[in-house]
Amino acid sequence: MADNIFEQAIEVILKGDADKATEIAKRGIDEGMDPLEIMDKGFIPGINQVGDLGIGVVTGDPGRPTGIAAKFKIAELLDIEINSVNLFKSQTRGF
Repeated sequence: MADNIFEQAIEVILKGDADKATEIAKRGIDEGMDPLEIMDKGFIPGINQVGDLGIGVVTGDPGRPTGIAAKFKIAELLDIEINSVNLFKSQTRGF
């Protein structure tokens, strides 16, 4: 069941369907899946595949805000806390 959620998460990222991504994330959480696992095994691989297409990529470069907008959206869609997002908010007065 989890593998299906991960595959669907990758697919909706590639299609750019935010509404469907939200639905898949909520379904996985409702089924008892860890939100971070959904992100790590579904949405992030999808984002990386988008990067492989030359469209863009979320990076983890220390000290650089590259990809922070994507991380904000992931935190919002999955309703989870992401440390880099919280740090960014604290250093920019809530952004």
